[in-house]
Amino acid sequence: MDDIAFWKGRMTELAMRAKSRHVATHTNFLSVSEQNEALKSLHIPFSQNQSYVFNGIHFFAEGGYDEADRRCFYFLPEEETEDDYKERVRHGEGIKCLHFYPKAKRFAEPLTHRDVLGSLMSLGIEREEFGDILFDENDIYVMVTEEIASEVLDHVTSIRHTFVLGENISPEECKARPKFIEEEIYIASPRIDAILAEVYSLSREEAQQYIKEGHVFLNGEDCLSPSKEIQPNARISVQGKGKFYFVGVAKTTRKGRLVAKIKRFS
Repeated sequence: MDDIAFWKGRMTELAMRAKSRHVATHTNFLSVSEQNEALKSLHIPFSQNQSYVFNGIHFFAEGGYDEADRRCFYFLPEEETEDDYKERVRHGEGIKCLHFYPKAKRFAEPLTHRDVLGSLMSLGIEREEFGDILFDENDIYVMVTEEIASEVLDHVTSIRHTFVLGENISPEECKARPKFIEEEIYIASPRIDAILAEVYSLSREEAQQYIKEGHVFLNGEDCLSPSKEIQPNARISVQGKGKFYFVGVAKTTRKGRLVAKIKRFS
């Protein structure tokens, strides 16, 4: 079964179950590209506000906080409203936030996203069962499905060589957010190859090669055209190099060069 057929079946099943059983249903956490594939299967365009309708059934994407990358789709029965249900999710219904912190701060080592990911995956937990991983100095916050929250807390006692303590909080109690470095870049045009060349210090030919080989994703979708013009607030990721937001063109220099702003994930 191809991806489109899989997602069409899965999304349709959840929508129909919400309608017939009068209960909210949901997916597990999906990456941005998976969200796009799922929506594409229903012929629904990706939306910045993350709210959608399919066959009269309202559903929305939620990852615990507004800027979340990994999100669950929630399908609602007629008697539920999106605002009310989203508030319940932010209060901990369906999604929990696990807060880990060093048992002894003076012995704590710098930890990375990969360190936390490794500790969770070593428990046999699937990637789709937890969402974004956020850092605030020595504090780590992980969005997880409600079903695995207790299991993770019971078994994660150390991350790498650092002993940690953990607590279960609601997503709204998590104050950590992704950190960005804002930068200005000079480009000849808002084409994807020109932007990548400046952001990652590549030649135009190297940037085009990354694109043609399928290593570049625009708002979660494959981007295979080097001449693609990028719209403001687009999310661009390059395998092996990272991701950033193209905020947009701020001004034009006297020599006709464009001054654009980006927000690079730190």
